[in-house]
Amino acid sequence: MSRVEIWFLRAFLAAAAIMLGMQAAVALSATYYSNPSVDDGDGDGSVGDPWGKLQWIMENQYGTLAGGDTIILKDGYHGKLGGDATFNRESHTDYIYIQAENIHGASLGYVVHHSTEPDVTDGFQFWDFNGIVIDPCLGGYAGRSAFRVTKRTDDQHVGYLGFHNCVFRCLDDVNGFTSSDWEKIWYVSGSAQYAITIDANEGPVYIEDCVFQNTTDGVSLTVKDDLTILRTDLSYFCRDAFAGFGGPGRTLVEDCNAGCCMYSTGGLHRDMVDCAGGSYAGTPAVLSNYEFRRVTWWSDGNGALFLPWGNPDSNADCKDVNWIFENCIMEVSGSSGTRLYDPCQCYFINNIIVPSYSRLGSNPTLSANISSYDGNSAPAADNVVRNNIATAIPESGAWTTSNNIDVTDYDDFNDLFTDYPNRDYTIKDQSAASFNAGTVTDAPLTDLLGNPRVEATDIGAYELQYTPAAEGDHRRIIITLSGGE
Repeated sequence: MSRVEIWFLRAFLAAAAIMLGMQAAVALSATYYSNPSVDDGDGDGSVGDPWGKLQWIMENQYGTLAGGDTIILKDGYHGKLGGDATFNRESHTDYIYIQAENIHGASLGYVVHHSTEPDVTDGFQFWDFNGIVIDPCLGGYAGRSAFRVTKRTDDQHVGYLGFHNCVFRCLDDVNGFTSSDWEKIWYVSGSAQYAITIDANEGPVYIEDCVFQNTTDGVSLTVKDDLTILRTDLSYFCRDAFAGFGGPGRTLVEDCNAGCCMYSTGGLHRDMVDCAGGSYAGTPAVLSNYEFRRVTWWSDGNGALFLPWGNPDSNADCKDVNWIFENCIMEVSGSSGTRLYDPCQCYFINNIIVPSYSRLGSNPTLSANISSYDGNSAPAADNVVRNNIATAIPESGAWTTSNNIDVTDYDDFNDLFTDYPNRDYTIKDQSAASFNAGTVTDAPLTDLLGNPRVEATDIGAYELQYTPAAEGDHRRIIITLSGGE
């Protein structure tokens, strides 16, 4: 056999080995079907002979599943996962995908894997949910947290979780709820009821295009590694929207809408974002790498906007490090706006921090500010504040500020915004003080809606889209800016 023939033979054998390996890998991944309307014990999981509801699969067919498998859920109610439904395994090292055949057509009563469950012995990793409604009311568990995954010990690994196009809620309908209605739910249950609670000590958590609604609290997401939330709505809560939020890894929130603190429920903690450590390692000394881009927060209750903090008892000179707020709207209904603890390298760029118009009547001194709490002898350092609208802007020390509008008379908001009473915070017109009054330094290329920033850049989260005036059509705009460029 010639050298050329030997070379071709070796190449053929190598290619055949690769193809066999690919076929083996494909063979390891299977797709199963779940139909809640058929008898649970019947069927082989195929499309023509599906298994029963998902709860039955997890109780009886879990050993059949392997990493890379997909379970397609037919429309209908698929039971609950937790307790007898042993959804508490860590035997796979690749994602198992649980996907609704039709978005929001399949539902679960709740999903639970937490430290108080006596049968929890393993971790909870590599699960991906798509298009499912998780609602305890469907299973007769109204007021219970919809999705709760925590760990008993550090040996249990929680993480590598994905959620796409899912709806999480604890109450079906809160229309007409009063503060006393919310208080009854809170005090009867004796604890917070979250749409989702995750305490992840290993592996990222990814959430996109989801809805969290109708519960006393919003989300509690303590994630040691990266946490990503994209295009997700949170609405109708009476307490915190984000509690125990984030962790040492990167936390990214983009293109989201969060409405919380719907009512003043006596004595309850009501903040938009309350960031702290987590049970995986106690409260860390430093919270870093939080990014909020194109996010709106609104509130009709009573509470602060942001209370992020590293451990206030630590000796760290900087406790909140590399926080970025860009193109956000923060509507404040309580005592303050944003407050960072001993911040360093934090950026506030092109945001609107505004008092809630609906609350001004009862609290005409609402403060929608950017501020910091310096808890040690070392001051905050290297923070940048540009192109923002707020009622108070830091002017000295560790803050580099320029091209901000510091509003001292709430009536001025009517001159800045298209319809302040009805939450339309777009620029009113070219006569507004914010029009073309910003700086391009550190400014994003687009605004909250994705429209391009043009010419000198407008102050605030929105960029007025307009046709430049014809030659000779000059206007004089008088503005008052804090800081200087």
